[in-house]
Amino acid sequence: MLRNILKLSASASRTIRLTSTNEMSISIPRYNEASSQIQPDKKDVDRLFTTSNERHQQRRNHGFSVNRVELIGGVASDPAVRVTSSNSDFVSLQLATNVSQKKASGDVVEYTDFHEVLVFGKTATFVKDNVKKGHKLYITGRISNGDRVTPSGDKVKRVVIIADVVQFFGVRKD
Repeated sequence: MLRNILKLSASASRTIRLTSTNEMSISIPRYNEASSQIQPDKKDVDRLFTTSNERHQQRRNHGFSVNRVELIGGVASDPAVRVTSSNSDFVSLQLATNVSQKKASGDVVEYTDFHEVLVFGKTATFVKDNVKKGHKLYITGRISNGDRVTPSGDKVKRVVIIADVVQFFGVRKD
């Protein structure tokens, strides 16, 4: 049984005691002149007068978010080994996933989405040594948006998957 009794001075609060097998007490603050003279601290005043944009920014910085991708698909072309600006290797591969979509007319349309997947670290070494075109893979990672400069100098937006886990899925084709 939980027994919780708050003991506060009679001038600051009133205590209500429930009589049963469990004793509980509830404190209700009383208004008196001493309590009306309590000043809020600077942090409370600043929080009261912040603009809605500042409050929105605070919520956004501390809010909950998820950026997670799971793909199962076939490798569309042999993985390509590339080098970062800091001279470390990474692997780029294209993963094809099939999509079936039912139209309003009842017809089923099938098409293929191609995903650019970037793999770094020890996982990149595994992909470089073991993965080939036609293998079926299970990949988990995150979506990353960025710009790429084309050979003609134009900036092009691109979306890539940064892989955390790369595993063979099903029977390997060799």
